Amino acid sequence: MFYKQCLVIVALLIVASITGLAGIGFHFLLDYAQWLVYHSHDLVGLSQVSQPYLSLSLIITGFAMAVIWYQLQKKGALISIKAQLFPKEEKEASPPILRHILHILTQVVSVSLGSPIGKEAAPRELGALSASHLASHFKLSAEDRSLLVASGAAAGLAAIYQVPLASTFFAFETLGIALRTKNVIFLLLSTGLASQIARPVISNQAIYSLQTLSTDWQNLLLAVLLVILITPIAYVFKEWTKKAEQKKIKTKGLLLGLPLTFTLLALVANAFPEILGNGEAMATRIIAGQPWDKVFFLTVIKSVMVVLVLRSGAYGGTLTPSFALGLALAYLLISPFLPAMTESAMVLGALIFLSTSIQAPISAMFLVIGFAGQGLSAYPLLGFTVALAKSYHDFFIKRYLFKD
Repeated sequence: MFYKQCLVIVALLIVASITGLAGIGFHFLLDYAQWLVYHSHDLVGLSQVSQPYLSLSLIITGFAMAVIWYQLQKKGALISIKAQLFPKEEKEASPPILRHILHILTQVVSVSLGSPIGKEAAPRELGALSASHLASHFKLSAEDRSLLVASGAAAGLAAIYQVPLASTFFAFETLGIALRTKNVIFLLLSTGLASQIARPVISNQAIYSLQTLSTDWQNLLLAVLLVILITPIAYVFKEWTKKAEQKKIKTKGLLLGLPLTFTLLALVANAFPEILGNGEAMATRIIAGQPWDKVFFLTVIKSVMVVLVLRSGAYGGTLTPSFALGLALAYLLISPFLPAMTESAMVLGALIFLSTSIQAPISAMFLVIGFAGQGLSAYPLLGFTVALAKSYHDFFIKRYLFKD
């Protein structure tokens, strides 16, 4: 028993180290791809790129991604993280390494060049992939395998966004890991180590410059209002993306569908370049201040393009796009009437939309704390907001508003 536990710890340390180093690699790959194609270190400055060049780059990206993903899936489906957690056959326990690494790298490059979905799925998948192979190599039990795979996936999220605590909760809320002392320790160890390894390159500073919220009656009332208005919209977005993933094109239609979708993306990006990428460019621009009508169009176009790109065959996440969409919705709802409370509303809106779309309220809370640099004074307000949004979602929206 002691020997087996030592093997699990060794495997965990190896997976966390691989994932932390991979986070650094993804960071440089994303930065290099953007600089090589757009001569920019981020997608915020794409308004400086000529429209014909931007359009051509996006169309070529769509075609290249379609060819790669079609070829990768010709001989079989790509193995998901959940399938690796509880494998039913050998190929799920040890997915083909080269095929899945190419799939993972394709996700990173596509987002770096403008795909409007999140990059966070790629490091999670790499962590799970390395954990699956180590679990098979060390002949770990089914329980230890699932813990190791979940730890690897959580470590990937922790490394790329420097959010170890949020990533730990993410494993419990979305991957079905039991809440036990051993599991908590192992997950905290893996996410903490991976984030520390990546930290010399990936900053742990807040991504967005937003004020720290205080838990006062004005913000509590604001949270109630935003929960009522934003949660149903987030629910619809969640259902759309879920159906898009379920009906994702994986056959030859991918060779036509994805290039056509990227052509449409190129057309709308000429007027609204902020929709490109994982949502950071859009959120950054809105925080800096944008006309109400422009934010409205950005919100609609971004949400539609996320769904279309996923349906057309692309792979990626919806975590960071959800943050940006929630922030934008709050801006639209509050800025015309209560401009002094717009910043507070954007934080709360991002939290409500994110917690609803990923159905992981505690993870969403700590992700927003990390992304928006929220201090301890905000914790009671944020906790109240996610609890209210979760209750509203479960006991009203699903039962009455959008009853099947």
